[in-house]
Amino acid sequence: MYGKRLLALAVILIGLIAAVIMFKRQPPPARLADEVGFERLVPPSLTADGIQGLDLYQGDKMDEAIRLRRRDDAWVAASYHEAPVKADKVTKLLDTVGSLEGDLRSEQKDFLGDFRLEDGQALHLLLYTTDMNQPAAHLLAGKSSGRTGFMRTADNARVFSVNLNLQSEAGLYGDDTEKIPEAKPWLNLQLHDIPQDQVTAVELHQPGRSFRLTQQKPEVKDSEAPPTTAQKTEPKPDAAPKAKPEWVLAEPKVTYNLKQGVVDGLVSTLRTLRGDDVVASDKVADYGLETPSHRAVLTVQEAEKEARQVTIAVGQEVPEQEGKRYVRLGQEGPVYVLPKWSFDQIFPTLGTLLALDVLRVPPEEVTRIAWTQEGQAWTLERQAEAAERPAGDTAESKPEPAQPVWRLLQAVDAPVDSDKVTSLLNLTKALTADDWLAKVSGATGLEAPEVALVLTRADQTHHQVAVGQTAGEDGNRYVGLAGAEGTFVISKASYESLIKALKDLRPDAAAAAEPSADGKPASSTASGSSSDTGVPGVSSSTSPSQ
Repeated sequence: MYGKRLLALAVILIGLIAAVIMFKRQPPPARLADEVGFERLVPPSLTADGIQGLDLYQGDKMDEAIRLRRRDDAWVAASYHEAPVKADKVTKLLDTVGSLEGDLRSEQKDFLGDFRLEDGQALHLLLYTTDMNQPAAHLLAGKSSGRTGFMRTADNARVFSVNLNLQSEAGLYGDDTEKIPEAKPWLNLQLHDIPQDQVTAVELHQPGRSFRLTQQKPEVKDSEAPPTTAQKTEPKPDAAPKAKPEWVLAEPKVTYNLKQGVVDGLVSTLRTLRGDDVVASDKVADYGLETPSHRAVLTVQEAEKEARQVTIAVGQEVPEQEGKRYVRLGQEGPVYVLPKWSFDQIFPTLGTLLALDVLRVPPEEVTRIAWTQEGQAWTLERQAEAAERPAGDTAESKPEPAQPVWRLLQAVDAPVDSDKVTSLLNLTKALTADDWLAKVSGATGLEAPEVALVLTRADQTHHQVAVGQTAGEDGNRYVGLAGAEGTFVISKASYESLIKALKDLRPDAAAAAEPSADGKPASSTASGSSSDTGVPGVSSSTSPSQ
C-alpha cells in the first residue's frame, strides 16, 4: 500500500517536471544596443526616402548653410545656383543617418566643449521631410577621427560615439574641420557621360575655322561574316583582335595623317566633360553663351534609336581665372566653369590633330640649297668626291663612300662646314607645323618673306618654303609651301632654329666668329648676291619650278 502511494507521487512529480519543461519559455535575446548602450539618434520613422532636404552649417553660421533639396528625382544645391548634386553621395549619407546608432559617452552638459559639441562649435545637420521650415531632425557633430565621430541631438546633452565622420563627408579634413563647409564637394560637375561607342561624329567650331571628324568603321571581310550552322560546329582558331573604328578628318580636306590617339583623347574629354565649378545661370549674355564663340557638336547614335546631336557651348573667359571659360550644354541648364586644359584639348590647332610635316626631304637627296635672308641671297651646291685611299691600300680594297662636299656659289673659296649643312637638312626634314589654316584673314607677309628657302633634289624637283611675319602674340610664324594649299604656322622655337642654322652657313658668320690679327672681327669675304640663287622673288638664271 505504502509502495503504491510512493509510485503515485513519483508519477505526479514527473508530470509536473515535464509540464515545467514544456511550458517554460526562454526570454528573447537582448539587442546589442541594450547590452552595450547603443541608441538611435533619429526616430525610426525618418527614412532616407522621406527626407526632402538637408542643411549643413558650422557653429552659429546658419546664414552660410549649404542647403540641398530634392527636386523630383534629383538633388540640387539650392544655396548654390541650383547646381546639380552627386545623388549617390547624398543617398549614402541619408542611409547612414537614417539608421544611425551611437554608444553613449557622456550626459553632462559641462563636458560638451571637450567633444566640440557646443552649439557654437559643432557642425550642424538639419533634415527636412515635408516642411522646409521645420526640421524633422537636428544633429550636431563634434570631434572626429577616421570613420568615427562624436554626435548629439540638438535637444539634449547626451554625447554618442557613432560610425560617421560628418566633417569628412562635408569635405572638411585635418585642420579644416572648423572651417565653414562649401558646396563644391557635393556638386556633380560632370556635364554628361556618353558611352564611347555611341559618339560617331564631332564638329568643332571656333572663330575663323571649323573641323568635322567622323568615325570610319573597318570593312567587314568575308572571313568576318556570321558563321553558317556547319561552321559553328567546327573548332575555331584563336581569332585575331577586331580592328577598331578610325577617325577621319572630313572637313577640311587635307592629305596629312590624323593622330588617332590625340583624337581619341579629344572625344573622350568631350563625351565625359567636367567643369571646375558652377556659376549663376541668369547671366548667359554676360558669359557670351547666347552666341558662343566656340561650339562642339557630338553626333550620338544609340542602338535602335535615331541619331541625336549634343551641343557644347563655350563662351568667354572667366575673369581672373587663368584662361577658364564658361560652358554649358545647349541653351539651357547649369553654367559651368571649364578648366583651361580641357578647353585647349577640345579646341586644338590642326598641328595637334595632324602630323603637319612642312618638309620631308631626305638630306641625302638634296643637291642644292638656296635661300634669301636679311636681304642677301645664298646658294650651296653639293659636289660628291670620293675620299682618298690611305697610304698602302691596294687596288682591290674598296674606297670609302663618297662624302658630300658643299660649295658656296657666292664665295667659292670660303670653307663650308658639312656638319652644319647636315644639321640644317635634318632640321628641315623634321620641321613640323603647329597649325594649318585654309584661309588667313589678315596679312601673312608671305608675299615678301623674311626668309625664302629652296631645296633641290638630283632630279631637279624643288621644294620651296617662305617664312612670313609673326602669327599671333606668341612669336609663331606663317609659312607657305609652294604647291600646297593653305598656310602653315610654325612655332617661335622652330623659326629661331631655322634662322640660326641658315646664318651659320654664311661666310660672314664664320668671319665674325674668327677675329683678325688686330683682334677685331674679320670682314666678310663675300656678300650674297641675286645671281644663281634659285630663290623665287629674286633675280636668277635658274629659277626653280613650283
